[in-house]
Amino acid sequence: MEADDLQDWRAPDLETMAAKMGVAPAVLQLEIEHIGRSPDFPYLGFVFGKAPKIIYLDTLHWVALAKARLGRPAQQEDADAYEFLRQAATSGDIVVPISATTFMEISRIKSLRQRSDLSDVIGKISGFVTLVDATIAKDHQIELALAKRLDGEQPPALRTLGIGVGFAFGKRGGIRMLGLSEDTISDAARQQVRLFEARATAIVDYLALRGPTPEEIPDLRKNGYRPESAWEMESNRLERQLDLATRLGDEPKYKSKLHDIVAARELYWEVSDRLPRALERYGMTPSEFYARGREWLIDFVNDVPSAAIGTALHERNFRNSYKRWTGNDIRDIDSMIEAVPYCDYVLTDKHVAAQLAKSAVGRNLGTKIFARIRDLMAELT
Repeated sequence: MEADDLQDWRAPDLETMAAKMGVAPAVLQLEIEHIGRSPDFPYLGFVFGKAPKIIYLDTLHWVALAKARLGRPAQQEDADAYEFLRQAATSGDIVVPISATTFMEISRIKSLRQRSDLSDVIGKISGFVTLVDATIAKDHQIELALAKRLDGEQPPALRTLGIGVGFAFGKRGGIRMLGLSEDTISDAARQQVRLFEARATAIVDYLALRGPTPEEIPDLRKNGYRPESAWEMESNRLERQLDLATRLGDEPKYKSKLHDIVAARELYWEVSDRLPRALERYGMTPSEFYARGREWLIDFVNDVPSAAIGTALHERNFRNSYKRWTGNDIRDIDSMIEAVPYCDYVLTDKHVAAQLAKSAVGRNLGTKIFARIRDLMAELT
């Protein structure tokens, strides 16, 4: 579309755009408003005059809220929580972001109806606000930890909240009408372009969370759609945990050194590949870094929030000899690594909340962690 053609152009109304994709317009409205308030999209902008409370819900609790939205709450407190969270999110008193793990967990649900119900309630309450990609967050955390321990200059603050699936996975994301020079179109046309982009972006983010219909999958597969690849990566990670659990069962004496073992694994699997570039500014090689010794390295792991959370949850699970690792444990840890460092409140399941309660990591970060929605509501209201 040429710039001259835009002067009298009007963006299609939201109902028309959404209807073509089978999406209810109402579940897109909050994200469209977020985009309109965010001049440096994909970062989330705040215009409400105060920083909102940031609340993370794991998928278990999104399911409870989806049932409440449909008029089928398992208990009255779920219905009350849905209304409170929806209103507070709309007014800007709270932000309820989702994460890359949320997208991954919902993608595993076979029922399109269930995925749609979850996407609807997330659209109404979250507005598809997303937490920063875990890899980007980890790089920043490593830089902060090195600056602290090596007396270096702290990196600029990390902007941890954005909008849409792209931001959650470390991309810019969003729909843009290419080839337009804003200097050559009128203010009215520019507003229509931005409105169209916001509406199209909201639809794309919704569809990315909901996933394809059964009818769409064959054509998608012809173009490389293969969600199993992510599941295979998770399976490989699970095998590592099962292998260590077996070794600990065969050699119980190693449990006395479990914290050191888990911290070393966290350093190797989650941090080591990020270190060389971060160490360059200090003129230090990885070999020199590791030569600083056991206590220094463990303290460093504890200074990297993602690694500290991963260490705490892995260690607690390994100490429970009656528990067998599952893929759900991997996703639980991933979601806590994404959420606990950057949220004021985290609502997770009983097992994870209990494990974090036994660790100082949540308290050190100032995050309040709950397992029951009633306890979160008591804190907020």
